Amino acid sequence: MMTEMRGTKPRVVFFGGLNENLPEFKQFTKTFDVVFYELVSREQFVSDLNTKLQNVVAIYGAWAPFGKIGNLDKELVVKLPSSLKLITVCSAGYGGIDLEALRVRGIKFCNSPTFGASAVAETVLYHVLNGFRKFGLFEATLRQNPHTIEARSLLGNVKTFDADRGVFVFDHSNKTKYCFGHHVGTIDVHSPVGKTATVIGFGAIGKEVGARLSSLGMNIIYIKRNRLSPEEEGQLGYRVRYAARIHDVAAESDCIVLCLPATPQSINMINRDVIQLMKKGVVLVNVGRGSLINDKDMIQGLKDGRIGFVGLDVFPEEPLVHHCERQDMSLTPHVGSATSENFDQTAIFCLKNITQYLLHGKIENLQN
Repeated sequence: MMTEMRGTKPRVVFFGGLNENLPEFKQFTKTFDVVFYELVSREQFVSDLNTKLQNVVAIYGAWAPFGKIGNLDKELVVKLPSSLKLITVCSAGYGGIDLEALRVRGIKFCNSPTFGASAVAETVLYHVLNGFRKFGLFEATLRQNPHTIEARSLLGNVKTFDADRGVFVFDHSNKTKYCFGHHVGTIDVHSPVGKTATVIGFGAIGKEVGARLSSLGMNIIYIKRNRLSPEEEGQLGYRVRYAARIHDVAAESDCIVLCLPATPQSINMINRDVIQLMKKGVVLVNVGRGSLINDKDMIQGLKDGRIGFVGLDVFPEEPLVHHCERQDMSLTPHVGSATSENFDQTAIFCLKNITQYLLHGKIENLQN
């Protein structure tokens, strides 16, 4: 399916939408012939490359634009029109894009800066608070039992916690027995104040995460390839301690947050061996990539009680999500940076990048 704004201007195809009321987009349409194209199937896309899309000079990709057609691999890259000069996407991540094949074809590829770092950090805050304070569990119970005392009592006086399924078994005969809300069965509800959080991956997102967790009163340890200089650490606005490896600080970390991309070195970095080193009851949060955690080992860690709670915004088999029944996990559908502000900021960046490159040869965030 394709919607066109026809003209004799250079043609730019849009995979995915944007806020068409943006002044930057209205200006963009004065310079370029805009085509909105819906990727339905790989076969249809290949066919349209020889017809409707044959004169395209640039592709604007929104978020995960090529996911529906099995990503942009070499097989597809060789079929892209010779007129194509640039592909730019709104996301910071670009897994599944064959950058080398694009380079050989002379097609530039650009991602977007991490405009959504603060939004991702807000998502971390949600999961961390769920891990320590169990707000999600209390809310779900209250919605099913709209009585504050009964809801707290049901959770405070649960029969047992089925660790294999990650489910609390309620004792409804005890729901009028008063409970303050400071424990769920035998599991205590804790404040994050004074606890230690280790942030793995300390780029723009990791630093924002550190700021928010520090504001809760947590002590921050950060892990990255190279330590920040004393001046850089001082500019953060909160106190930090550096560690080279998670192995060195796992035993003292009440909370571990993953904020790094998936690389050959980081895939499955949270595995059985590392989990065995962790402090019992640790809160584990992942907003990086699903493949950073060995899923089987993570679940076993929950069953064993080594991991107390898991918060996930990314998953190993996205878009599929597993373990939805577990009450010792909080799950969000990869919405870490999903705000209207970030949606517009990345769109404006891509529009400007296309304009600057095609008209003036200037480009930002080139990845190949």
